[in-house]
Amino acid sequence: MSALTTRRQKNINNFLNSPVIIAPAWAPVTPYAVNNVVSLPSGLHIICSAAGNSAAGTPTYTSAVLDGRPLVDGTVTWYALPWIKTSNTLGAPTITSGANAAAVGLTETLFGNAGAIIQGPTAFSCQMVNFANAYLGTYGFASGPASGAGNATGNAIAAGLSAANVYSTNNWEIELYITDAAFGLTFHVSSNLTCVEIDGVIVQGNPVQQSGASGWCLKFDFNGVVKRRLVRVFDLFAQTLLRGVALTTIGFIEPSDSPNDQILALGDSMFNTGIPTVGSAIEQPLGAYLIKLLGISGVINCAVGGSGYVNQNANTYNVPAVLANAANQQLLGIYQPPHVLFYAGFNDRALPFTTVGPAALASWQLARQLLPKAKITITDGFSQASGPDANALTQAANLKALFTSWNDSNSRFVQSIGPSASTAWIQGTGNAGIALSVGNASNFVSTDGVHPTPSGEFYEASRMASAINAAWNGAY
Repeated sequence: MSALTTRRQKNINNFLNSPVIIAPAWAPVTPYAVNNVVSLPSGLHIICSAAGNSAAGTPTYTSAVLDGRPLVDGTVTWYALPWIKTSNTLGAPTITSGANAAAVGLTETLFGNAGAIIQGPTAFSCQMVNFANAYLGTYGFASGPASGAGNATGNAIAAGLSAANVYSTNNWEIELYITDAAFGLTFHVSSNLTCVEIDGVIVQGNPVQQSGASGWCLKFDFNGVVKRRLVRVFDLFAQTLLRGVALTTIGFIEPSDSPNDQILALGDSMFNTGIPTVGSAIEQPLGAYLIKLLGISGVINCAVGGSGYVNQNANTYNVPAVLANAANQQLLGIYQPPHVLFYAGFNDRALPFTTVGPAALASWQLARQLLPKAKITITDGFSQASGPDANALTQAANLKALFTSWNDSNSRFVQSIGPSASTAWIQGTGNAGIALSVGNASNFVSTDGVHPTPSGEFYEASRMASAINAAWNGAY
């Protein structure tokens, strides 16, 4: 078994068997903000979707809530997070923040060379998912002690991608090892939520919003315990601007040991959005859960809301446009992600397949041309609250037939809709806002009628991870 395979299995085991988050206990008559996460006496977790004040008594966690329906608690509305686990023995850090590293007793080491904040290169970018430098972090970091040029992201700079001291993060793409008893992460000015994972555990149940001048520092203190820890920084809006690491005098940082173990996701908002608003370390998009369940370290998320093989979002982005972009092709040539996943189809289902088919085939062929060694997995799209409708079933069958005729030996096809409504992973035409008695079978579809609930994101990712592993006979 290769070292990479061993690491993937360890990642999967950590996610499935370890605590996923450290969250405070629910409290009565307390104000809660959107995206606050709390634990109930039962050990289960809930996430706030509408701000308000909690009731005097503990909210009742029913089976309907577990299926994705909202939970009303005083004037607060919560959603369930049934897969979250807790632990009283976990060595949780004390988290504090300061205006800069010195304010919390640490010394800052910048990433790269000091300079102006930049947003380039523009690859993997559109108005909905602004990637900026999101994936430079996959290059890892040159090893080095606290303070000094040895900590620069040397190979990213050598590739000519950036020499600035700012890296935008998305879905765990900034990954490194830090050895210290306490360390900090510093940021440029941003109002976004900052989410941090340490050794497979999300340490912020209620992510802190950055504030103040550039250099603002978030400190994690492990009470004198020095240990080599795997740290991942992510922001589901891909706009947190990571500036550097703050360490003690004995601190040391090292690069990720799997910088290129990534999956390139090409699809629509099903992959990168969630309902309610994505902005919490826990209420993650489907793609974030999928890489956890597959044990992959990162995702190059080119899923663009409202798009498909033919259908385009407001910024004229769709799958063929993303792959044809010259800047994207340049970065794909550098990263060479070993996995590609096509998630498109939902937004094209009402279009004639005489239009969709050629665009789909051309996209698969171009992906193969750009990434000749990659394992390519293609899905037939998600039905969601469409039932699935007749158009979705017809397109699913056509995509499967087209894939068979393509005859690419290093590709696989996964059915999430299949040949009939009864085979689809999501069935029914209701959503989480409709009572079960109305006949709603789509327990994981949110009140917008399209996107998943928080529980639905995990459900669909679990089904997809299992189907991908089966399609590749466990050799993904």
